[in-house]
Amino acid sequence: MLNEFRCKVCNRLLAKLTDESVVETKCPRCKTLTSYEKGEIIVREIKNESIERIRNFNSRREENG
Repeated sequence: MLNEFRCKVCNRLLAKLTDESVVETKCPRCKTLTSYEKGEIIVREIKNESIERIRNFNSRREENG
């Protein structure tokens, strides 16, 4: 069975992986560095501009319904 690997900051789907998978990636939406290992998601780095980028994205999405 595949598990969804989602960004913990913006919830974007990054990949679908097995529990044995080991991945480290930077989210293309918010630029948060996240890793997936042994079925756990670990946030490695969140930049201040990433948080602001997500706030702007969510605001635009709410305005457009």
